[in-house]
Amino acid sequence: MDDPNEFVELHFPVIGKCLPADHGYSLYSALSRVIPELHEIRDVGIHTLPGVLDQRGKILLVQNPTLRIRMPLNRIPQFYRLAGRKYVVNRESILLGSPTISALQPSASLWARLVLIKIAGSEGRTAEPVSFLKSLREQLRSLVPNGEVMLEVKRKDLEVDDYARRVLRLKGSTLTGYGVIAKGLDESSSLRLQSVGLGGRRKMGCGLFVPSALN
Repeated sequence: MDDPNEFVELHFPVIGKCLPADHGYSLYSALSRVIPELHEIRDVGIHTLPGVLDQRGKILLVQNPTLRIRMPLNRIPQFYRLAGRKYVVNRESILLGSPTISALQPSASLWARLVLIKIAGSEGRTAEPVSFLKSLREQLRSLVPNGEVMLEVKRKDLEVDDYARRVLRLKGSTLTGYGVIAKGLDESSSLRLQSVGLGGRRKMGCGLFVPSALN
């Protein structure tokens, strides 16, 4: 890991029981209180934490939860400051332990839980799948030479696709996007897509791709 532009992840062990189901923005805000310059940083992605949805709009965190933050190699010292602190995420508390460093792993198939892309003319409305996918493909082509993207299908019934629409709520607004699958990537393209992502709001858990077997 000698290249400062190489991306890695810091994995922080988490002590906590639950979080709001939609916690991307509130988690980012909590971490920004320790790293104020996070507001200006553009090359960092903060994964949301996985969990089991309850009936109160919260998730019960999985066993041994881990907060994953993706960043260029040279930013690691900056983010070690997060360790050993308690964070209040929309009235729920978590404690972060000391992180380990993990290299990104190439995979021909990647998945992003939520991608947000601004589509001209769709302000205030969910972009239709056709226009969203068109913009998504244009972004991919500008980023890597191979691979294809498609919208994650939540359910397929009588030839009508029910795409996995998901939302990010922040400051009184609700932003809607889709789960996205990327396939047919070579090693270089896979690492590039994981490093840069697609769409915006990466510090709130959006546009972050991980290896996946989803089809």
